Amino acid sequence: KQGRTKDARKALAEAQEALRESDDASARLALGRTSAGIRAAEGDVSGAEKLLFEDAQRAKKAGLLDEELVTRLARARIRLFAGKGEARSELQALEREARAAGFVQTAREAYALAP
Repeated sequence: KQGRTKDARKALAEAQEALRESDDASARLALGRTSAGIRAAEGDVSGAEKLLFEDAQRAKKAGLLDEELVTRLARARIRLFAGKGEARSELQALEREARAAGFVQTAREAYALAP
C-alpha cells in the first residue's frame, strides 16, 4: 500500500507541475480529488475531507456544478468508507440533487454507494 501511494504522489506531483501555468479549473479540481484519495489511503481522512470540502466550495463559486457534485461525491465516498454514518444521508441528498440537475452518472454513483 505504501509503495502505491508513494508512486501515486510522484505522479500527482508531475501532473501538478504540468498544470502550474494552466487556468483549467476542472483539471485542478480533478487533481485535488486525486490528492484527497491519496491522503485518505495514507490514513489522513480528515485532511482529505477538508481538501474536498474546500474544492467543492471553489467549484460552486466558479459555477462548475458538475465538478462540485463529483467532488462532493468523492468526499462522501471517503466519509462512508471511514465509517462516518452521516455519509449515507449526504449521498442520498447528492443523488437527488445530481439527478435533478441532469448529472445522471454522478446520481447513479451516489445511489450505488447509499441505496
